[in-house]
Amino acid sequence: MSLYNALELLLKKAPNRIPTGYWEQDGQYIFNTKATPMNEGMAMPAQYVVTADGEVYGTNPIQSNLDVSKMKHLPAPRKK
Repeated sequence: MSLYNALELLLKKAPNRIPTGYWEQDGQYIFNTKATPMNEGMAMPAQYVVTADGEVYGTNPIQSNLDVSKMKHLPAPRKK
């Protein structure tokens, strides 16, 4: 699966999150996200896993053994 396909799946599952970076780990993508102004303060995961078969689920840095220094950053979305 490509990064682009994984991002599409993430945004379908979590449309109110803004992806800021990602890790590639064990054939899957793990995305770090931030809240949009609409859902600021709501309890929801900040990291999401997108598996090679298209499953999307929330995770956390400890569960996925993430090293923030190895995160690949995504460009900020453009304002319209």
